[in-house]
Amino acid sequence: MEMLREDRKSVTLNVDKSAMTILGVQFDNRKEFRIVWNAISSNMIEGWVPSVSEIEGLKQKAVSLRGVEFGG
Repeated sequence: MEMLREDRKSVTLNVDKSAMTILGVQFDNRKEFRIVWNAISSNMIEGWVPSVSEIEGLKQKAVSLRGVEFGG
């Protein structure tokens, strides 16, 4: 499990891969869990530290896109 920690050099996020949770937000779909986790990780590189409510919002967005095909 990775824990949320912030210092001058690093920020880590509380992620439990086996339980599919991010900051305690439970996912029931592995693909949506990975999509949200990847999006959060990418933005954290730029200094963003997400809140639980932001994770919940990203989860809802991922759920709303369920079944939508991207690419071409």
